[in-house]
Amino acid sequence: WKRRKKKSVSWMREAFCKEILSQHFAGKEPKSTCVFSLDYDNCSSIITSGWIKRIFRVYYPGDKEFHEKVSQPIKQLVKKLDETYGCVNVVCGSARQNVKSDDFNRSSSSRSHSRYHDTYPELKMKKGEGSVFSDLENFVSMLQDDEDYISKWKLWKLLFPDGEKKEGNSWKNPSVGLIGLDTLKQNLIEFQIKRAVVKYGTKFDFVFVDDSKDILEALKKMLDDEPEWLPSSVSVYLYRYDYFGLAEENDEKAFGLHAKIN
Repeated sequence: WKRRKKKSVSWMREAFCKEILSQHFAGKEPKSTCVFSLDYDNCSSIITSGWIKRIFRVYYPGDKEFHEKVSQPIKQLVKKLDETYGCVNVVCGSARQNVKSDDFNRSSSSRSHSRYHDTYPELKMKKGEGSVFSDLENFVSMLQDDEDYISKWKLWKLLFPDGEKKEGNSWKNPSVGLIGLDTLKQNLIEFQIKRAVVKYGTKFDFVFVDDSKDILEALKKMLDDEPEWLPSSVSVYLYRYDYFGLAEENDEKAFGLHAKIN
């Protein structure tokens, strides 16, 4: 991170985001349910973590609204899903699929700013901050309580199976390990879609957001092969959102629809 204000790119404008997102969902057959799988680091943490908001205030002191501008794309995606579906089920799409991996990434993130802690104490993580589990719980709770959001928002505490194949039981359970998670998240997304089919039948859409182009491309290739476990009636939206790319690199491609399948 560099402490300087960056020029805003198109995606940081609310009207632009709304227009493009409307095009993405235009003409689609209405469905009542969406499964919304969210990556965390460099991605959804910008709207779920107060710590990230404080980081922006420190590194971009000349623009108090810069955090709001950079978070605009994913906020507008959330709003579009709220307007489009009767029920949105949020699921963890991060590689942080158990407590150990969550703690490791949380500690690594905190250490990356530790040299500035004396000068900027607000960069220190507070107790409970920086955890994908707590942040997703707070995020969904916030949407449930916000009268501006009309959909039924739910948190689906579904996590990748541990060695005993008991999915979901590692949510905040430090004793459970993580076995066999693909670094490109192919088996994670396959697992989530399969479980969604069991839970909701074939009348749902699946929306996944990640900051990694490599992950999104790998998922696109997997889904383009028309795997037998993906019903043709289920539309899959693969979005890229990389707030670091927007903030630090002025990358116009740091947000966008990478692919739509079905």
